[in-house]
Amino acid sequence: MKGNLQLYHVGLSFPDGEIEDLDIRFPLNYQNNALQNSTKNPIKVSVRNMRKGALFLNDAVFNLSGTYPNSRAKPLTLSNVRIGLFDGELTIDKLNLPQHKIATLKFHNIDLRRVMEMAQYNQVHLEGRVNAALPFWLNHSACLICGGTLQQADKMRIKLNDEVAKGLKKGGLTESILVDLLKEMELQNTHASINLTPNGQMNLRATIKGFNVNNPTHNPITLNYNHQENMFELWNMIDYGAQFEQNLQYRLYQNLEHEKTP
Repeated sequence: MKGNLQLYHVGLSFPDGEIEDLDIRFPLNYQNNALQNSTKNPIKVSVRNMRKGALFLNDAVFNLSGTYPNSRAKPLTLSNVRIGLFDGELTIDKLNLPQHKIATLKFHNIDLRRVMEMAQYNQVHLEGRVNAALPFWLNHSACLICGGTLQQADKMRIKLNDEVAKGLKKGGLTESILVDLLKEMELQNTHASINLTPNGQMNLRATIKGFNVNNPTHNPITLNYNHQENMFELWNMIDYGAQFEQNLQYRLYQNLEHEKTP
């Protein structure tokens, strides 16, 4: 059975998100109890806007080719993936499903201020843009992200929240001196390695070079920084917070409409 299915400007809504302007071009080729699409005639998908919880995506496109039901010998292949996020872009050249070798997520010109806003992380203010390459392997026993790298893309600035700075200063004279030195820095060269285990545990090791913007001498400062956090738990908290806020706004809107009704 052969044919051609096309959908344009489709809108979808689900409990924790929505999709706007979904376009699908689906060359239908059903033979031997399987859907088959060659790389020369793939399924093409584009989405203008999409939200999943607190995460907003835009101008997403990708191609899908291969066989379904899929197998290692006859995989589905995701290719030419391009997604706008955090005022930057995510690309994936090629990903076979099931996955049998590492694929790489490439992030270009990501706005860290938008990332911090989504994470609702107010202890530290971080501004600037970064590029990242994150090799990943779904269902790998040792790592989901294996030897990822992050690199500063342009000027960056980091500033500690006043409450955080005051709290750290209570640790003693050494801590007080360090806080005064590091409270607000312009970063000149930042790079980091990132690994993520299958249970969501992230290990980030960064080297940060910059200077204190309030120090007239602008003496160079180099920091080696390690950070560990469970990203699955963090995402669940962010997603829950976004859903709570949306539900609250909806209820307030309902109450206002009810009050207007005579």
